[in-house]
Amino acid sequence: MDAPLAATRGLAVAPRDDNAAVRLSAQVARAHARLGNQHEFERATVEQVR
Repeated sequence: MDAPLAATRGLAVAPRDDNAAVRLSAQVARAHARLGNQHEFERATVEQVR
């Protein structure tokens, strides 16, 4: 399983106000950055702020 997909699945079940959601959001962004997916990295980073 690839990292962005795994972190996104975790985010789907993590409570929004929990520390796990924050860590999983960061993992999604980092995974996209490492894969060179600039657009997806930027999208994930913006979603973290919301």
